Amino acid sequence: MSREIKFRAWDKRNERMIDAHACAVNFKHYIVDNTLLFVPMQYTGLKDRIGKEIYEGDLINEPEEYGSTLYPWKVIWEDNAFFGLEGYDYEAQLEWDKFEVIGNIYENPELLKESKK
Repeated sequence: MSREIKFRAWDKRNERMIDAHACAVNFKHYIVDNTLLFVPMQYTGLKDRIGKEIYEGDLINEPEEYGSTLYPWKVIWEDNAFFGLEGYDYEAQLEWDKFEVIGNIYENPELLKESKK
């Protein structure tokens, strides 16, 4: 089964998320003077429990009725697969549709800091 391949990107200069179209338009400006201006994040092809698309770099958590953990899971791409990373624990077999996207590592870094307490 194939999945839709698309990206969004964190615009480091303007500190904002840009959508896939803007990412493609700005791709030629991706690197300037060896400085990465945009950090691309790939769509996982999955949606959370309320239908929001899940991207690499998103922070997800389970609502309490599913046994919410104290810490958000960070969505990562490694070894040609998407994983949830909680602390040092990797999990590929998450029931993704039971989770909710609660933010991402760029716009909500405080969520990661809280999880390290």
